[in-house]
Amino acid sequence: MRRDFRSRIVGIFAVLIILTFAVMLLTTRQVMHSITTQEATADIAQEIDEFTTYAETAKDPDTGEPITDAGRLFEVYLARQAPDSGEAIAAVVDGALVENSTAPRPLSAEGPLVTDVLASPDSSGGFDDQAHGEVMWGKVSITAGTDEATLIIARFLEEDRDVVASNLRLITLIAFGSILIAIIVAWIVAGRLINPVRQVGLEASDLSLIKPGSTLETTGHPDADALATTFNTMLARVDATDHAHRGVMRRTVHQLENASTAVDGRDDTLDALRTLQDLPVGRRVPSAAPSTLDHLYTRVRTAVRDELGSQVVFSSQNIDDTEVEVTPDLVVAAARHAARSAQSRLPDKADDGAKQPIVSMHMGFVDGQLTVSATDSSSAIEAESLPAFFEWDPDPLAIDQLADQPHLSHAIMRVVADVHGGQAWVESEADKGTSIGITIPAPLTYPEDADDEEES
Repeated sequence: MRRDFRSRIVGIFAVLIILTFAVMLLTTRQVMHSITTQEATADIAQEIDEFTTYAETAKDPDTGEPITDAGRLFEVYLARQAPDSGEAIAAVVDGALVENSTAPRPLSAEGPLVTDVLASPDSSGGFDDQAHGEVMWGKVSITAGTDEATLIIARFLEEDRDVVASNLRLITLIAFGSILIAIIVAWIVAGRLINPVRQVGLEASDLSLIKPGSTLETTGHPDADALATTFNTMLARVDATDHAHRGVMRRTVHQLENASTAVDGRDDTLDALRTLQDLPVGRRVPSAAPSTLDHLYTRVRTAVRDELGSQVVFSSQNIDDTEVEVTPDLVVAAARHAARSAQSRLPDKADDGAKQPIVSMHMGFVDGQLTVSATDSSSAIEAESLPAFFEWDPDPLAIDQLADQPHLSHAIMRVVADVHGGQAWVESEADKGTSIGITIPAPLTYPEDADDEEES
């Protein structure tokens, strides 16, 4: 597959190169042919101009008198000419033809070329000679005395076309060599680019996706190692997601096994499950929308008040109209379930006249970190059991000791913390009760603007 992919890449590249050179060669051929035709036409026009000028003042070299005989005029003129290669200068007087030529074949008064030229109403044109190819011609007719004659200038382009063909063969040879070199370089480069994919693919084919924590080993090749690192990151995310989902399922089982048969117990479990089904368990996601801290605090207060009624008091730290990047709905959900967790540990209702047990909710913003927590007034929980609050694979003994805890609420808090790249935590002291909450990064939405305002 790798070789096929490599061959396709190089094949497409080669086709593009060949097409480019083919168009270039055809264009070059057309231009060179056009140039030779224009040069031949210009030479013919110059010869005719020279003859016309000569005919007006021509004198017989033997007598010194003006030439009045057409035959003598052409005889003297042709004797003075030195035709270029492939050029024929001929005169037709009373059906007889005389010429001074370096053409590949002599002209004939009855030949197709001369016949075609004499019959043409034009003063110049082209002729396709069957034996020698394209011929450019020009003519001029004169009257000398009582004689009428025609001067024909014919230029055979066979040699010029041969020169063009020779140049094109040289260009083609150079182009072929360039194409060959380009294909070799493309093959090498394509192999170098595809090689990291091949190496990672070979390792990945032997990788057991059943075993969690499986990763690709680096090979020392920078590109392959970079690709392997990316692949390992993806595997780690897959493992983390799988681990988180298994943890949620474990907590669901624990809560269902220990949930109260009362309506409130079933309702809390169903509510937690409905919340979990919409959460990105095991994944990091970008913040949904900016939110001001004071508005978020108001939403938290409202949600927790609906959850606990009068059994809650609130406190805050550095909560103002600062706008931060968090996911407000998830933060509110975490706060609500932190309050639910704290409420589950409250002691039974005090006797008449005693102070009612309450939950203390706190929301603070310090050094770019947002903390939402709930503190109850219960007795302390053993330190060995605290990790079981948020571990996806907790110790069975510890989780059994926390059988009466709302495990799904803790799972929701852990998910919300993971989504934001923060942490869910729990602390318990004999005199202070148990505090449970999340601490997540909450970067300012417009840090540059805030800095500018502070400087001003």
